Amino acid sequence: MRLGVINHHGRSPAGSEFSLLYYLSSLPPEIEPRMFLFEEGRFAEMCRERYRTVVLPMSERVAESTRGSFGLGAIGDAAQLSYRLSRALKAERIDGVLTNSVKAHFVGLPAARINGLPCIVYLHDVLRGSAGNILRRLAGACGKSALACSKLAAESLGFKDATIVYSPIEIEPFLHLPEKGEARRTFGIPEDGLPVVGLVGRIAPWKGQDRFLRIAARTLRRQRAHFAIVGSAIFGCDPAYPSELRALAERLGIAGSVHFIPWQTDLSSAYAALDVACNCSEAEPFGRTTVEAMAASLPVLCFADAGVCEVFTDQRSGYQIETYDEEAFADGLSRLLADASLRARFGAEARSEADRLQVAHLAPRFVNAVAAAMRRSDS
Repeated sequence: MRLGVINHHGRSPAGSEFSLLYYLSSLPPEIEPRMFLFEEGRFAEMCRERYRTVVLPMSERVAESTRGSFGLGAIGDAAQLSYRLSRALKAERIDGVLTNSVKAHFVGLPAARINGLPCIVYLHDVLRGSAGNILRRLAGACGKSALACSKLAAESLGFKDATIVYSPIEIEPFLHLPEKGEARRTFGIPEDGLPVVGLVGRIAPWKGQDRFLRIAARTLRRQRAHFAIVGSAIFGCDPAYPSELRALAERLGIAGSVHFIPWQTDLSSAYAALDVACNCSEAEPFGRTTVEAMAASLPVLCFADAGVCEVFTDQRSGYQIETYDEEAFADGLSRLLADASLRARFGAEARSEADRLQVAHLAPRFVNAVAAAMRRSDS
């Protein structure tokens, strides 16, 4: 049986793309994935190395559209892309479809329906408002089952029966990190004995790098530390935002303590340089980099509306902070920075909890859900 896997990103892979490849590699031989992407790039090449891959380029209007700004021109282009995709699915003799990103849902669900194919919707986003309502209706009309990267993502869209399949990681890359001093030298962070607090991920307003800087300013009034923002404005994120963050650090008077580190293909040195990892996102659907930090034996802090809170224990591996409470976040961070033994204890617990998110432990849920949907399509 052939599973058509639809993902609009073909450029730099994010957490949902890495999770997808991990899970697809776990499928039994009788289910053959075939990839359908809407752009070329590094992720497209990674897919080609593993599976037959078809790229159907999306228009600039579709590529630049966001959940809140999908104009009439983009809607027309998306409908044309959906028709082209339906023909490609038929030509590849696909038996079932899995959609893995928001644009893939909107384009792939109608394409699957045209061909009478069962569709598995894998939710990696928290969608509200009109975009969420439309996706609910589309999935109701075209989808047969749903997976979600967290209960948060499923509940935000009203998918009460979704199978929760958290984003997996491979533990091995985090077991042997570079030496801390070497890692800090790599990024130009002074080796002055001060702890380093980091936020790792794409730079975008909803990821909360501005909150991270305000929290840093509050924390630095109490004790000295370095703060690192690791990432770049990728995936069509606001290209002006990184400059705005630098200006904010200047206004807050903390520019000398803040280090901007560009996106790293290999994050092992970034995690090795840190003593504490933060997630300051707004309603983060999951938070893969937080789990990677846990695997690297780092204590973590995040706001309580993040999906990753479902997989680590508050005050055991780190702190879950009441949403939007930047003062409470700074309080928790200050406690960790002031107590090296507390950091070590939380880090050890974080590493233990991250073990549960290895691919081998999570893959059966994904495999069983996909196999069940494919069996229904074959009956």
